[in-house]
Amino acid sequence: MSFQIDWTRVVRVALLMFVIGSSAVAVADEPVHRTGSGAVVTQASATASALAPSNAINLAYKFHSGMFAHYAGTSRVQYKSQLDPEHIYVSQQSNDIWTRFRVVTVDESGLALIEPVIERTQMAARMHDKPPVFFDSSSKTEPEPEFRAIRDAIGKPIARFQVAPNGKLVKAIVIDPNAPVSLRMSAEKLETRFQYLPILPDHPVAVGDKWREEFTVDTINEGLKEPMPMRRIFELSGVANGIAIIKFKTLTMKPISDPDVEKQLIQQTPTGTIQFDIERGLVRSYVSNVNKTAINALGNQTLLQVVGESTEKLVTANGLDVSAAITSPK
Repeated sequence: MSFQIDWTRVVRVALLMFVIGSSAVAVADEPVHRTGSGAVVTQASATASALAPSNAINLAYKFHSGMFAHYAGTSRVQYKSQLDPEHIYVSQQSNDIWTRFRVVTVDESGLALIEPVIERTQMAARMHDKPPVFFDSSSKTEPEPEFRAIRDAIGKPIARFQVAPNGKLVKAIVIDPNAPVSLRMSAEKLETRFQYLPILPDHPVAVGDKWREEFTVDTINEGLKEPMPMRRIFELSGVANGIAIIKFKTLTMKPISDPDVEKQLIQQTPTGTIQFDIERGLVRSYVSNVNKTAINALGNQTLLQVVGESTEKLVTANGLDVSAAITSPK
């Protein structure tokens, strides 16, 4: 494994996901992309909502021109590879990131143009027995070469995203003239790895209702690109004090017979919990977990395990937890 900069991670700033398949330390050499996202509410959900309208609620992002939101995110991942019974290699990665989101404009149809800016980040990686590498964007010390691209992105808007009220990405626009060509191409194709907001249902839902997001992940199989159909299922599991609790899980939609493909998808099926502020129309917090093991992914009789957790939390401009700010005595 080699240390790599994931420009998608830098741009979308991981507002809400466990950087599905796109951590700074890559497990596979091949790039993994997500394409063709969409949201569908299941028939059972629609029926349930129709039968119990008094218990149904509207879940939608409420964007306002000039609005700012600040998030603090963490990501902790451990990779364990076993090449034989006597050789086990463990690598670890951690990221902490503080991000500011600005709503530039909102048009008459409710489409919002959102501009994320990374305010600060701390990153660390340890590759088995090699010395650990660290990066803190607030440090005056010259960073290692692999971190310079991230350092140069701090405090600068790199891209803007047009987003619908249900969270669906409509358009991605790279505005940094120094951004890599590969990033511009990904934005033009509207690859849904830029889909950083959870998809919300387009009609009222009641507790127990489910809706889903359909997308594909491009994998490399015997040198050829092979799309894997994926499904993310959301469920409104509860509502308390104006906060909707949403559980989600991610599934592959066809069998995987190739261990190498399984390796590429090992971080693509997270589960997690979202807390959504119904009145304010924004995500309060997001927790995503992955714990997957792939057999023979690194060759015959080998094992690859990935265990990780990613969190995103709404904070005040000075980094204070919003929930703490609300409950703290004056």
